[in-house]
Amino acid sequence: MSRRNAFKAPHRRGAALLLGIFVVVTLLCGSALAQQKAAGTASTRAADEKALRDTDTAYSNAATAKDLEKCASNYADNAVVMVAGEPARTGKAAIHEFLDKTLKTPGLSLSWQVTKVQVARSGELGYTRGVTISTTTDASGKKTTVKGKYVTVWNKMPDGSWKAVADISNDDVPPQPPAPAKKR
Repeated sequence: MSRRNAFKAPHRRGAALLLGIFVVVTLLCGSALAQQKAAGTASTRAADEKALRDTDTAYSNAATAKDLEKCASNYADNAVVMVAGEPARTGKAAIHEFLDKTLKTPGLSLSWQVTKVQVARSGELGYTRGVTISTTTDASGKKTTVKGKYVTVWNKMPDGSWKAVADISNDDVPPQPPAPAKKR
């Protein structure tokens, strides 16, 4: 080996050693950060699920109290509400109008209970699902109670609040039989 190559060889070995150390440290730090992020996501996820459950429960309480503004405040600007037998309502104005009409139904009692909450790992999207109970009273005083179910998709807003972006519900009432065929 020439003097020149002998002089360079230890530097190459040193550079390779430093590069190896750098790679190992980078991998260890990356693994530790991934574990820390996963642990942080799990704790944030549980808190997000609790916040989402609380938001949906507060919405049910507002509906029971027939508080139109509190009910409407749960929806994002671009939300859609889909109820069986009704056209979809898209946007805050259409949803507000629908809620106003619904909450003014004579003799209406409306509530729901959350049975499932899940938040995506990203923490930006979640859903709730549950059971609904609505009771109406007709002019003669006869009460009709209908049970149903719902699914609501929520987005987490920059301020940390949750707003519904898609809300769908339907009743457990069996479908009506088809009308008898007309005789010709």
